[in-house]
Amino acid sequence: MELIRYVKIPLAESRAEPDSHIEYALNVQGPVRSWTVWRRYSEFQALAYELGREFPGARPPAELPPKTLTSWFSKVALAGGGGGGGSNNAGSVEFVEERRHALERYIQAMIVSDDGRWRASQALQRFLAPAGKGAARQQQQPPAAEDSGAWLGDQRGAEQMLREVRQSILRRENALARNEVSASHQSLLHAKRQLADLARLLKALELRLEQLRPALTAGEMLRRQDMLMRLAEENANLSQLVAGDAAVGSGRTDRAALLGSDSSTRLIARAAGAASPAHRPPPPAPPATAPAAQRPAPRSRRVFGNVNPPQETNETRGLDAQGLLMLQTERMREQDHVAAEFSALLRRQREMGESIGNELDLQNHLLTDLDHDMDRTATKLAAAKRQASNL
Repeated sequence: MELIRYVKIPLAESRAEPDSHIEYALNVQGPVRSWTVWRRYSEFQALAYELGREFPGARPPAELPPKTLTSWFSKVALAGGGGGGGSNNAGSVEFVEERRHALERYIQAMIVSDDGRWRASQALQRFLAPAGKGAARQQQQPPAAEDSGAWLGDQRGAEQMLREVRQSILRRENALARNEVSASHQSLLHAKRQLADLARLLKALELRLEQLRPALTAGEMLRRQDMLMRLAEENANLSQLVAGDAAVGSGRTDRAALLGSDSSTRLIARAAGAASPAHRPPPPAPPATAPAAQRPAPRSRRVFGNVNPPQETNETRGLDAQGLLMLQTERMREQDHVAAEFSALLRRQREMGESIGNELDLQNHLLTDLDHDMDRTATKLAAAKRQASNL
């Protein structure tokens, strides 16, 4: 289908066949031509249902206006049936106008949305196709091929959701490093919601893949099953990571271990020394427990030349080599972004300094010229005094 620039619904008309109803005129503007499509409200509802099947778990950019009890009265009044008064007729016309504007916002929001999957969806293309071409296109393209393409699109959407979950977890860790408790909590809740939506989407993809089994080859079926399995494993790993983050109360130990601070190293060494049987005092002497547990603490201080073993964190726990590489790449990208912002700030400061220096040079030149002018004026005044004395 050609690219659609915008969709307008300028008017609504009442129809008596096959039953009393109201149809809305959709003026569709393409890059070259435009056409008009007539749709009734039930067809808008069918479009919303098809979009829900095509993109399970996703919400459209705008909501479809609900079907209220006054819709039946509006149809009857505009169709000329029933002896309603003028006030009822005016109220019905107002209701239809409100619905017309709401339907226009519903369609136009999908056309101009930043998420291109809505305007590229098969359901919306069939809905806005010129009269007589939607059915022909549906006959030319088998439903199995259409569903197969939609399945791949949803699978790419699931991969994008996984990337967004990782970004939410990284934002939480950065907020914890800056001691921003509220921001870290919001990022954690956002990651949980994304994981719940992702789990529903993966379940729907699994069911739809079973329905597509007769239309796919054995190799393609195995390939898609492997894709689903990888997505499910990554979803499980991220779910465990988020659950582990939620179980940590303050998050100080996590943050300290992530940053590699000396205090966390001493805390781990102290805990290891307290739990070690070699440093545990005999049971009959409980007062000696505390000094024995604290005695190994000075030994755990970092000495030049000694390398502490890397500690596992909740962020890296459950990640494979590919996941660790992606995490490191994200961290390096964030550091590059911060460095770029700092470089831009330094560049602006340098430009301001150069501008101030140029202004000072200009003022110095002006002061020098003023000094020369004063010297010339003094010379002329002296000559004038001599001439006055001669006179």
